[in-house]
Amino acid sequence: MRDRVRSRYLASAGYGEPGASLDEVLREYRRRDAALDSYAAHDEIVFWFEHDLFDQLLLIRHLWRIGAPGVTGAARFSLVCGQDYLGLLMPDEFPPRFEARQPITADQIRTGTRAWEAFTAADPMGLLPFSAAEHAHQAAAEHAEHSAAEHAEHAEHSAADHVDHAAALPWLAGAIRRYLEEFPSTATGLARSERQILQVLSEGVRTPEETFVEASRLEDAIFMGDTSFWTIVRRLAGGPRPLVAAQVQPPRPPARRHARADRGWRRGPVGPSRSRRAQRTRSVARRDPSDAGALLALDRHDAHQ
Repeated sequence: MRDRVRSRYLASAGYGEPGASLDEVLREYRRRDAALDSYAAHDEIVFWFEHDLFDQLLLIRHLWRIGAPGVTGAARFSLVCGQDYLGLLMPDEFPPRFEARQPITADQIRTGTRAWEAFTAADPMGLLPFSAAEHAHQAAAEHAEHSAAEHAEHAEHSAADHVDHAAALPWLAGAIRRYLEEFPSTATGLARSERQILQVLSEGVRTPEETFVEASRLEDAIFMGDTSFWTIVRRLAGGPRPLVAAQVQPPRPPARRHARADRGWRRGPVGPSRSRRAQRTRSVARRDPSDAGALLALDRHDAHQ
């Protein structure tokens, strides 16, 4: 049931292949789950994830899935997770991270399962214990130095819960806080992503690509790609009182040339060159100015009503 509900949303938001039907999106969704369910055929399953929201949600869903009753057969599950963006690493940077992988512990499965159940619940208030900032950075630094046996037993009180969550999954708190910021503000009714897009456009007219790049720079970690960005812009530009003036059209298929949406990274025909500091925004499809679709601007008339 959940997979059909999720697939219906993905199809309606345009996250599947262009023109894909609900059944096609659902089939792809289940195909990916089937790959994880093949764990029994392997000696070891290694999860590679980053610290941003997208990866942390995948991580807790995977932990929930391998924590389900009856999941046996694999010799072990292991995890590689840190602040490096894996897509930016050079080939020779992967082996050391693989060698440093850590076994997934019972505490991590328990925390991930509880976090995923809270994430999929009807009431988002259940996520608050997982968003606690206290001790999160310290726990992240210490996590690699402590074995599973040194982790504290799960406590019943919420304060102890916060420490336990951070110790088991040190990057989860920041990711969940960013997720909660997408709920409408009690002051403006806007999500953080919407507010950041409007902030960029308040400084002047931008192309969609320029708006995406500049709004992405306001994030602490990578948050979304250009497909999600287009979904939000369409929402802001629609309705009887739009906040954005735009002729929003779906982006064309990307050209072969790509650009890093931050300083110091470009990929062209001769391969990548990059700055290690350029790790804030995902690669975006770069189009010719004529392909940008429209200029975006605040709808000043409605903004001042």
